[in-house]
Amino acid sequence: MLAKNATGSTEIIDWLLSQLRALDPLRLRVAIRHAKQIIAEPEQKRDFKLAGSALFLLTQRLIVASDRSERSHALADFLAEDGSISNRLFHQVVFAGHVRAFDFAKASFVGCIFVNVVFKNCHFDETSVFDGCDFLGILEFESCSGAEQLKVAQNCSLSGHAELALDQLLARPTRDSTRRTFAEEAMLAALRKFRGQFGFTSVQYRRRLAGIPATNPYHSTVWDFLFQYKIIERHHISNVADGGMNVRDDSQVRKDVRSYIDNGVIGPILRHVIDDIIK
Repeated sequence: MLAKNATGSTEIIDWLLSQLRALDPLRLRVAIRHAKQIIAEPEQKRDFKLAGSALFLLTQRLIVASDRSERSHALADFLAEDGSISNRLFHQVVFAGHVRAFDFAKASFVGCIFVNVVFKNCHFDETSVFDGCDFLGILEFESCSGAEQLKVAQNCSLSGHAELALDQLLARPTRDSTRRTFAEEAMLAALRKFRGQFGFTSVQYRRRLAGIPATNPYHSTVWDFLFQYKIIERHHISNVADGGMNVRDDSQVRKDVRSYIDNGVIGPILRHVIDDIIK
């Protein structure tokens, strides 16, 4: 059931939440920890990420305290390993979505999965350790303290977004291959806007950012380079603020653009632009 309600905000989850809130604290703790144990069993491996996401989101909704210390103690009481409430050892726990207002000092995350996580108003320090964890999708830190001190072991698996976020947080350089992937994705999203039914079409300038994920670090700057290298030109459109944009009427430019948006093949002109973006 949990795997089919991974968003943590379905009618079924709301009903389950009302049932759990009716339990006394001890029975509630036992129920959550039993659910955690069940979804971690080998035969549940296929649904572990989805079920774990739902369990975390459900558990977070059960925690009504506003104080970070109290919230952290409650979270550990539900999901940390037995006997580790004070030092908070989270083993094979799935964290998903917005993770709000927890004190993760002295917290260890071992073999955990983080799915599109936004840590918000959380506290970390040098004793906050991530070991053998998988970071999937986005990773953000909003209004968090001490996050620049946290430790991430090399055996963690990072999505491109997570790698970039941690590199920025920990003031370390991001690999060229990661930055290139983001640049290529931003450029492809930008150029696909010009794909028409029978060739290239015009695009309103004011709509240039629509459809390009804001989490991509080049979602805006890619346009600066497309204009700079004259891949894209601006033109006037009557009664349209800021006018429109079009692919430059040049055979080689159009060949490169068509090859990329139709076949994913990056030609020499666009490759040069991407090389410049990631410098």
